[in-house]
Amino acid sequence: MESYSDTARRAQIEPKFVGIPQHPAPLLHAADLLSVKAAQCAFAGDARDDIVAGHKAGMKTLVARFGYIDPSEDTAAWGTDGEAHAPADIVHWLRSWTV
Repeated sequence: MESYSDTARRAQIEPKFVGIPQHPAPLLHAADLLSVKAAQCAFAGDARDDIVAGHKAGMKTLVARFGYIDPSEDTAAWGTDGEAHAPADIVHWLRSWTV
């Protein structure tokens, strides 16, 4: 049986969905590989397209403010479920989230 980390790694590099902005297919594919429902997943992104894809997939979304986002970007308008200023913030948010 494939380990969780192997499955997650494979989900991250699945080539058939690369380069399709705002499309939920890669996220739904990852959830399927992990045998979880999309509603049980959270997706962190550093671009509006990431958040749109997360919404379309039916996942909770977090904006990763530590990514490539211009500091002047109004991410509040993106409608995310949370905000992370460092990777540890994502872990904290996940620990406080109940499905």
